[in-house]
Amino acid sequence: MAYVGQTPWLGLGNQLSPNQPIEVWQKQAGMNWDIKEAPVQFMDSVDATQSRLITFPQSKVL
Repeated sequence: MAYVGQTPWLGLGNQLSPNQPIEVWQKQAGMNWDIKEAPVQFMDSVDATQSRLITFPQSKVL
């Protein structure tokens, strides 16, 4: 959570400088990160000694 002006009643969040571009607010709020994605994958047991990697390329993990 982030805010400009008075501290919210719950007292949590990062105070932001007023009238700044979103890039400055992202950094001040600790939210200047990129979202990465990858296909969903999991290991499946073939038998007691082997397993295989199953991939779902149409589904993504963020």
